[in-house]
Amino acid sequence: MFGSPPARQNRFLVQINPGLGLTAKIGLSSPSFITMNTSMPAYQFEAAEINQGKPLPRRIINGVTPQTTNFNFLVTEDFKIKEYFDAWQNVIFFNNNTGNNFKYIGFYDDYIADVIIQQTSFSDPMQTIHQVVLHEAYPISVGPMTLDSASGSPVLLPVTMNWYDFDVIPIE
Repeated sequence: MFGSPPARQNRFLVQINPGLGLTAKIGLSSPSFITMNTSMPAYQFEAAEINQGKPLPRRIINGVTPQTTNFNFLVTEDFKIKEYFDAWQNVIFFNNNTGNNFKYIGFYDDYIADVIIQQTSFSDPMQTIHQVVLHEAYPISVGPMTLDSASGSPVLLPVTMNWYDFDVIPIE
């Protein structure tokens, strides 16, 4: 090992830092929500076969695609998380209230946000040991919430987000 205990999957925080357009339309500047689980961002590399004068062709990287990131947010009794994502979706895809049935797509800069995922220490939950920022993130899917009177489990809101890029922020 490298001299430290293994990272635990259940110690992380998620914060959403919306841009000015989203803040103006939704009203929350930097909400933090309880998240039951998520995944760290990743890229999918694309390769092409190239023959560069060698006897055998080689596969080289010729593209990259950001993968989506999934979240399962814990819904509290006030349903604020659900209201937040409903409002965010209405910034992306909305009716302009002119009496017609047309829906409009919002401006990209109005609905993007930075999403921060922080992995915290098992021994000290206040100590961040790894931090990733998803840049220009936005929800592409806000899934249905399952309500079950027989279950004692918490209500979760599944959300899938696209993002443009991500940075790993060094922890000092």
